[in-house]
Amino acid sequence: MMIVTHTALSIAGTALTMGTADPVVLGAAALAAQLSDMDTSKSLPGINRFSSDGKDTH
Repeated sequence: MMIVTHTALSIAGTALTMGTADPVVLGAAALAAQLSDMDTSKSLPGINRFSSDGKDTH
């Protein structure tokens, strides 16, 4: 999935299951949704994890 779809599904799912519209809760859900993209250099959250040659820097 892409960053936008992860974020949208996370916010929608959290709002529906928890029955909340609290921006702090939904913001935390949006941030947590990005964790699944940390393992690839082609995603926005993964860009800082990998060097320009695509090798793992950590």
